[in-house]
Amino acid sequence: MNLNSLRLFAAVAERGGFTAAARQLRVSQPAISKAVRQLEAQLGTQLLVRSARGVDLTEEGRVLLAHARVLFGEERAAEEALAERRGLRRGSLRLGSSLTVASYFLPPILGAFHALHPAIELTLVAANTRAVLEALLANTIELGVVEGPVSHARVEVSPWMGDALVAVVAPGHPLTQVRYLRAARLFEELYLIREEGAGTRDVVLAALRNRGVTPARLFEISENEVMKQLAAAGVGFAILSILAVQKEIARGELAALTVEDLVLRRTLTWLQVKGRRPSAAMTEFRALATGPFRPTLGPRTSSVLSTAPSRRTKNP
Repeated sequence: MNLNSLRLFAAVAERGGFTAAARQLRVSQPAISKAVRQLEAQLGTQLLVRSARGVDLTEEGRVLLAHARVLFGEERAAEEALAERRGLRRGSLRLGSSLTVASYFLPPILGAFHALHPAIELTLVAANTRAVLEALLANTIELGVVEGPVSHARVEVSPWMGDALVAVVAPGHPLTQVRYLRAARLFEELYLIREEGAGTRDVVLAALRNRGVTPARLFEISENEVMKQLAAAGVGFAILSILAVQKEIARGELAALTVEDLVLRRTLTWLQVKGRRPSAAMTEFRALATGPFRPTLGPRTSSVLSTAPSRRTKNP
């Protein structure tokens, strides 16, 4: 198989058309079209179908693209391994993390890393836990950090740090008046829940199954910030990392609930492909993340988690 033709095919597939691929690679569009036709002839199958939107992949094209991503991922890994000898003066760091981690845990670490190694190109893919795992297996990222449970034969999972989840509502929500609030009562209300594949969702639902509690009503949302705004507007309650809501709680925009029989803590974990030697950039990043720039939940977290509702009435 001609690897140059494969690279051009992958660019067309990733960019959604010949024109965009030609612009990215600075190669003429006719040259790319010719290379893809030659690749199809060599393989004896059609890989792309032109459409009004650009191009669509055939089933064979999707299979080949998956293998191409793995192959070129290994190529990038080889290049980066050689660049390590130059002491992080060149290279890249490709990270993937769940949305909560990307928004509230990683920014100060990435800021410190960039200040120390400005020549290293940084890429951060922010998605739910399932999508981060898929990106890792496809070699589009080299390191993942997620909040959801992960188990895969090709992936090494190692702990990073703990996190606490807290239920929040609008300050005037009736639940703030409930004394000795329990999970069964809480989940009678509308639960603002993350989408399928999100780590927070998996952690909460697993804890509820252990307690025999089933949420009565769900409102599925894919963004933490939207969940916070809806909770603040009185639409329902959300369960989020304390780091995601501590500013809103301090400003009085959200109220934290103490749920007597549901204290949710979890471990954030690193994901790496087994057997793959970590790059120098990855090693340095993890050293910063576990050392001086490791996020801390701080004293505010413990006070929020232990604060009971202000005006208590008996739980109905």
